[in-house]
Amino acid sequence: MIPLSSAMWEQLRHAYGAADDIPELLQDVIENPYERGDSWKEGVWFKLWSALCHQGDIYTASIAAVPHLVAGGLKAADGILDPSMIWLPVSIEDSRRKRPEQIQQAEIEDDYWEALQQLNEVCNLASARTTSPPLRKAIADARRFLRGRRRAPLPPQKEGSDLGELFRTRGRAEQDGGGQPATRPESKCSP
Repeated sequence: MIPLSSAMWEQLRHAYGAADDIPELLQDVIENPYERGDSWKEGVWFKLWSALCHQGDIYTASIAAVPHLVAGGLKAADGILDPSMIWLPVSIEDSRRKRPEQIQQAEIEDDYWEALQQLNEVCNLASARTTSPPLRKAIADARRFLRGRRRAPLPPQKEGSDLGELFRTRGRAEQDGGGQPATRPESKCSP
């Protein structure tokens, strides 16, 4: 897992360019992974969804963020976990599977695959302590998705994988025309 303090984030890409802003956003949701009362469009989750899973597109920073999101969900104490702690990793993987040309296999580190396997445990922990309808829906959606993944084996793990591949600059545009997604993540990037 790439440390949040690493300068490597500057080399990763998201929907709007360099991903050097992602560690601060991830740190925010890891420190406070619970449902928030802030306005959706002004909140940290909107920024993460917009940058990491923008209208069905994912990026190298999206892949690097998943292990942090899952680890944050595993560490969360009592409280109603924000559904995005589950939905965002599932949506990133769903987009990767539907459009595999977006991220090359060599760019995906083993910690990503391990995080996907641990996501079920996040669901189990969150399920045991919530009555929140949105979180229950996220858990149910994730469990259906994860059951489908069990039928399809994970890609073979690489020996001595080269982290440099994860950071190579891709030829994708830094902006999609300057627009922000108009809806909550239940659009093209949802499970």
